[in-house]
Amino acid sequence: MLGQQFFASTKYGPFVHKHFIPMQSISGDADRDAIEERYEIGGHPSVLIIKPDGSLHDIIAGYRGRDPAIYREAVEKSLEGSESYAAVKARFDQYPDNLETMFALADKYQDMRYVEKAAMLSEKILGRADEAKAKVVTYQGQRINLYEVSKYGAGMGNWYSRRSPEGLEAFRAEFPQSVLIDDAYSNLANFYLRLPPSDEADAFFDDLKDKYTDNASLLNALVRYYIKTAKHLDEGETVAAKVIELNPDNTGYRMNAALLFIRNGKEKEAMQYYGDAFIQGHKDDADQLARYARWWSDKTSNLESALKYAKAAVGLKPDASRYNTLGRVYRYMKDYENALQAVEKAVELDPENEDANKHLELIKETMAKG
Repeated sequence: MLGQQFFASTKYGPFVHKHFIPMQSISGDADRDAIEERYEIGGHPSVLIIKPDGSLHDIIAGYRGRDPAIYREAVEKSLEGSESYAAVKARFDQYPDNLETMFALADKYQDMRYVEKAAMLSEKILGRADEAKAKVVTYQGQRINLYEVSKYGAGMGNWYSRRSPEGLEAFRAEFPQSVLIDDAYSNLANFYLRLPPSDEADAFFDDLKDKYTDNASLLNALVRYYIKTAKHLDEGETVAAKVIELNPDNTGYRMNAALLFIRNGKEKEAMQYYGDAFIQGHKDDADQLARYARWWSDKTSNLESALKYAKAAVGLKPDASRYNTLGRVYRYMKDYENALQAVEKAVELDPENEDANKHLELIKETMAKG
């Protein structure tokens, strides 16, 4: 998406080529591991701005809200230079004991997804707690106490280095009214969803449920926890309905709502959230149609509807991915002849497509077994 909407677009492409010599490294490239190791890439997508001597000028991580205009602003700001990694690091190197330059570099590291490096500086600031508590800095456009924001940064690092929510839990307890409390809850929710169910996670999500009654994102995390634990599914139905009421256009939220109802043995109700009525509103969007078809095929349910929209996706965008999805639906319907034809077409369109080739072998093996 980033490549299509920004780097290769007719609107923004000329800007890119005016200021840079672009090079793309994608999964499977021989040089990718070397680049990631040298520049310590913390996540994808990441755009590196490298000087002619090979030194790092800046890293722009993520897609900035998936808006190419906002992404251009981020690139222009980096080019301007004063807030680039190179500039922030140079100020820190000049004044390594200054709390403001420490924080500026920690903030930059966080933005670049160098979370553990950011946490190390945050811990260093916390080691000078009295000084930090007397200072206020700007973080994410808001003025906040330096000790408070460093406590948050250290908590984030605690997760990435030890996979422990302990640091953010301590932040939540100490600063329940912080301007960062919503971020803390959001990150804690995602952390607990990656960990095995526990009493601590149960207590956290109980607290989240009471604190956030109108936050679709956090309530959706609660729905995901109900699905994961298979606990309180009846209560989860009410929460899922609230999530959709708050944000009816979010496909991911609808999938989670539908999955919770399926887990609760209510497929008909699931289709009210993610079924024909919803997907009809996206009948010209091949990606949405294919996503819908694949999702229901994975559930081995609602397959006639999945087939209808898999065919529609192929009609709109006849590429390897769509044909592979169509073949997947046919396979779950045990229509192996049509599955074979669809996936053979996928491989014909993209002979190097690993998923399609593996899928083709699976279908052939299944047919050989009779």
